[in-house]
Amino acid sequence: AIWREMELELMHKTDVSIYPSDLEVEKIHSIDPSITVRKWPLNIYEEVPNGDYESNKRDGILFIGGFTHEPNVDGAVWTVKEIMPLVWQKKPDITLHIVGSNAPEEIMKLAGELVIVHGYTTAEELQELLLNCKIELVSLRYGGGVKGKVIEAMKNGLPIVTTSVGTQGLSGTDEFLLMGETAEELAEQIISHYEDSSLLKEMSGKETAY
Repeated sequence: AIWREMELELMHKTDVSIYPSDLEVEKIHSIDPSITVRKWPLNIYEEVPNGDYESNKRDGILFIGGFTHEPNVDGAVWTVKEIMPLVWQKKPDITLHIVGSNAPEEIMKLAGELVIVHGYTTAEELQELLLNCKIELVSLRYGGGVKGKVIEAMKNGLPIVTTSVGTQGLSGTDEFLLMGETAEELAEQIISHYEDSSLLKEMSGKETAY
């Protein structure tokens, strides 16, 4: 309540308040329509890599998330315990890469034959994974705001399977990303499209265009 009043007071004192997501803009307007607030998208780059995605040269699923943020811990555990077992029933050789700093013991214990827990990676190491994995899985069940990992994957043309939480504030992306809300739906998106080279390449192109 204290922060709410402080933030609203600051907004009234300034010419304009800027948020990276239209959801936040709508929220502020619902609180006080008189506040001048604008969306300023995060997903703007001077350079975006050319669409050279080739699925036959890639392998594996990538999960990214700093683990001081609880939604990422939940998402990683949900992925390993409920989503990937359904995938492995149909495609038993797919490797899952889990990347993120400050991984607690709960995350480290997820490592196994088909689960590689990388923990903290350098920017160069992360870029290698973005360029060599076939799909990024953004399996978030809660958490607000624009997800930097989604923007980063789209910038690199890495096809994404995600929940609606993953696309918050990125209007229109649900038209070309592979969407699901349950473990079964997310697993089915991976199973159905993991070998679909033409669709994945098309997705990659639409992501970099966005």
